[in-house]
Amino acid sequence: MAPPARAFFAQLDVEIACTLGDVDRAFRALERADAEGLGDLAWLDHCPVLAPLRGRPELARVRDRIAAKASRACS
Repeated sequence: MAPPARAFFAQLDVEIACTLGDVDRAFRALERADAEGLGDLAWLDHCPVLAPLRGRPELARVRDRIAAKASRACS
């Protein structure tokens, strides 16, 4: 499976885990999506399903990496 597909499926896992209330699984999936090249900052910041993740202090670290990728993609 190509890296963009792995990132996409990890994103889906984040959403499924958040929907199920499994925030630890969701965060692990988010880290996996980040490692696979996720650069979708709008999704991370605005998807209502991800609200449970936004209370995690370690989210800032992952968000910064995703924001850097998004910035590079726009330049």
